[in-house]
Amino acid sequence: MGTNPDAITYAFNPVAARNLSINKSNFAKLVGNAYLDVRLTDWLTYRANAGLEVSYDYNQGLRQLGVYQYSASPVPSSVSEDRSRYYSLLFEHTLNFTKAFGSHSINGVVGVSQQTARRDNTTGSRTNLAQSGGQYFSTIDAATGISNSAGGTGTDYRILGYLGRVNYAYNDKYLLTLTGRVDQDSRFGSNYRTGFFPSIAGAWRISEEDFFHANWVSDLKISASYGKLGIVVPTLGSFPYTAFINNNPRAIFGGDQTPNVGAYQAQLANPDLRWEQRLSQNYGVTASFLNNRISTEINYYNSLSSDAILNLAVPGYLGNLQGNPYVNTASIRNQGIEFSLTYRNNEHPFKWDVSGNFTTIKNRIENVGNQGQNVDYIQSGNTRSQVGRPVGQWYVLKTAGIFQTQEEVNNYKGPNGSLIQPNAKPGDIRYVDTNNDGQITQNDDRQFVGSPWPKLQAGAQFNGSYNQFSLNVQFIGVFGYTVYNDVRRGLDSYQNTNFRADLNPWSPTNTSTNDPRIGLGSGDQGIISNNFSYTDRWLENASYVRLRNVELGYTFQKTLLSKLSIRNVRLYVSGQNLFTITQYSGLDPDVTGANIQERGVDNGHWPSPRVMSVGLTGDF
Repeated sequence: MGTNPDAITYAFNPVAARNLSINKSNFAKLVGNAYLDVRLTDWLTYRANAGLEVSYDYNQGLRQLGVYQYSASPVPSSVSEDRSRYYSLLFEHTLNFTKAFGSHSINGVVGVSQQTARRDNTTGSRTNLAQSGGQYFSTIDAATGISNSAGGTGTDYRILGYLGRVNYAYNDKYLLTLTGRVDQDSRFGSNYRTGFFPSIAGAWRISEEDFFHANWVSDLKISASYGKLGIVVPTLGSFPYTAFINNNPRAIFGGDQTPNVGAYQAQLANPDLRWEQRLSQNYGVTASFLNNRISTEINYYNSLSSDAILNLAVPGYLGNLQGNPYVNTASIRNQGIEFSLTYRNNEHPFKWDVSGNFTTIKNRIENVGNQGQNVDYIQSGNTRSQVGRPVGQWYVLKTAGIFQTQEEVNNYKGPNGSLIQPNAKPGDIRYVDTNNDGQITQNDDRQFVGSPWPKLQAGAQFNGSYNQFSLNVQFIGVFGYTVYNDVRRGLDSYQNTNFRADLNPWSPTNTSTNDPRIGLGSGDQGIISNNFSYTDRWLENASYVRLRNVELGYTFQKTLLSKLSIRNVRLYVSGQNLFTITQYSGLDPDVTGANIQERGVDNGHWPSPRVMSVGLTGDF
């Protein structure tokens, strides 16, 4: 394929964008915790705990004169500043008790917990910066153009909780735990802020029974638990149960030309927003063998989230202009098996242990609430959450390679003999006619393809020590899930964008490729079809194995430290996220996504950083 160095590109010039737009950030955070313990009797203690987190954040954006995209309109120079303060206060008061009666023992805690969180922010900006000698002044006062200011309270909520837990044991053989919480959260509707969440757990240590005589078994215990949890999704915000008011409208009445200020509700409100509840049950077996040299645990978990909190799409003509409201809808079940195994060897100067674990995950929609007649799914972007399937499963057109010749295009026909893709040319993508109606249509030919939820998560860890030296190595693995690479979609659509370095578009002399022919979509339906966003062209296997952490440490001998009144000093060198093995072409396969319904969308999230550190810890 020939190239033209003078060809026009509408993509950003990254060097110019970096030089013309400068952003500076400064974040300061203070975190502290203090507690007071008072022993009231030999079996009763009182604890007062207080926690504080405060942050002061500052962001400045400077835009100089100039353009960094072909045909872009010039914009005036400007400066903007954003200042915010965040604080979170936590107060807890608890009574802890412990008592033994012969073979019986009981302990527990009762208390109250209160948390307040608030963030206030102020922003200001102004255009037409003053400059001298080619140097811009970067303060708002140095600008002379249009000014803007705003402010508000983005975060403001309170949580009040009452808690209680009782643990009972008989001869360390029969174990029972009862737990209860009453929580109130200001982020829910006034009639639904209070939730009660109880749980019960029990265990039987079989190895303590008189009839148990397997000497090679050090410990054997079976356990079960059942309980209810209250869930608050991280994206909920502080005022999700109420609506936004637009106070900017202006209206003219009668002959008076003076604009009158008005207001209207710009978002649908849901005053009945309430706790999402999760019913969880777990059944497990814990065992150790050969004097605890080998230990293992296996658990089966099954949880059902009811009244799940989701953003449901609501059309704008219903008065919804400022984002979709949060509603309680759908039930989601998660179930699987958790397994871990550890081997320890502490009989020699070089002591070591190795452990591994895995978790299987099966995610299933049980219901989606009232979505309309015969509608058993919730659509969000290129995903569909449908009853009987995982949450946010990809629902897209399926591709079937690239047309290599015009003959292949002409032979791709429907039942009536018409061409399924009449506008396609050699080098274009072939789509699967799912419903076999002789044409490719967005809604009728979509299929469920892959899942954004991994089928298996695993980990492995090695610990070793010899004299004063210690070594820790940790691996993690995530397998069987699919990511939508939205970054590659923007690049490989070929439209008004830069190209990736390894781009290999189809041409008559370059047919062994997965990249379709290159070209602008204007007037070329084949190119337009190649760039459909709702296809599996942008889906990738994101399974990976990552070296999460490596740490080598040395603890100085106590005989040397005792002369300096130092109890312990340890020097260590560590590395985090040193390498990742994956077939995923993006920056990081560990994608967080936009929300629970579009969990696997990679829209350019920041990858996990590779961190090298050297540290020194000590007790004085």
